[in-house]
Amino acid sequence: MTLASRDLRKINKGPKGPNNLNKEERTALKNLTKNNSIVIRNADKGGSIVIQDRKDYMAEAHRILEDTEYYTVLHENPLKQDMSDLSQLLEEALSKNIISKNEKEYITLDHPELGLFYHLPKVHKSLINPPGRPIISGVTSLTCNLSHYVDLLLQKYVIKVPSYLKDSVSLISLLKPMEWKDTYLWATLDVTSLYSNIPHDVGIEAIRQILSEDQELSEPHCQFILDSIEFILTHNTFTFEKKIFKQIKGTAMGTRFAPSYANLYMGVFEDQFIYNQHKWKEKLIFYKRYIDDLIVIWDGNTDEINDFTKYLNNNNFNLTFTGNYSKEAIEFLDLVLMSKNNSVETKTFFKRVDSNRIFRNRAG
Repeated sequence: MTLASRDLRKINKGPKGPNNLNKEERTALKNLTKNNSIVIRNADKGGSIVIQDRKDYMAEAHRILEDTEYYTVLHENPLKQDMSDLSQLLEEALSKNIISKNEKEYITLDHPELGLFYHLPKVHKSLINPPGRPIISGVTSLTCNLSHYVDLLLQKYVIKVPSYLKDSVSLISLLKPMEWKDTYLWATLDVTSLYSNIPHDVGIEAIRQILSEDQELSEPHCQFILDSIEFILTHNTFTFEKKIFKQIKGTAMGTRFAPSYANLYMGVFEDQFIYNQHKWKEKLIFYKRYIDDLIVIWDGNTDEINDFTKYLNNNNFNLTFTGNYSKEAIEFLDLVLMSKNNSVETKTFFKRVDSNRIFRNRAG
């Protein structure tokens, strides 16, 4: 923080370039930031800025937090006890030479704070009443550095998951040599609210399965990783409107290890439901996944892939899949995937909400 603050001061003291706002626009922007009747947030997708009536924003926040399947209200601040619990976990790991003194010092925050809850409006779902994607900002939270540490340990397993897709450039490279056949079908599948719907016990058991396959990882080290994950999941406390909440199911978007955790969870699911199921083997010509977004090339018709989607939805991992299918072209990440002259072609896809426009939640 000190280095970042110093750099920002240097920038502010340096020569200023031309301002792209005139005086009236700067005044309007300044007044807008002081308007307590609105909330300004980035859109969940597309890079747009959303201005919402504060009443609407707060109503959606309360709708999310009042779901007792995922959140519970705490009547006392648990931070002091949580700090003691984390210290005990780290001291034990240090005594067993699982972590070094420097690692312990990095993970430990002297003055942690509770996370802060906010949500990003999903204007790609609705411009009038956009649902919110819950985020817990925990940059100074008790588990912030522990989550980062666990994420670094899990990354090497994530890239070994057979379906792992790094980005759209990697996808283009994989699809380029493919020969398209008339019987093929494009399909995209989406996992509904993946992060929120991973039960703690099932998620930890999935990670245990992954770690147990690493012959170079000692049992004490494996157990420390699992204990650390459990600590992060069960000590996810945050504030909103002066109330203290705890997330009791799933993992929060905003914690560092969440993408790796979700990726590995999906990897274990796929071992059971995709790669070990010979019934669909000949139909699945291509299968890759970017966290909770799946891209498939299917050899067959829509009825068959509908049956495949129903099969995926009948699982004990608490996962729900929705799908889109097309013979000609389909949108995936920031690409449009097309078949032409027995080959695969791609072009950049700009989402409907990719713009610099400012949306209001209510007209007027």
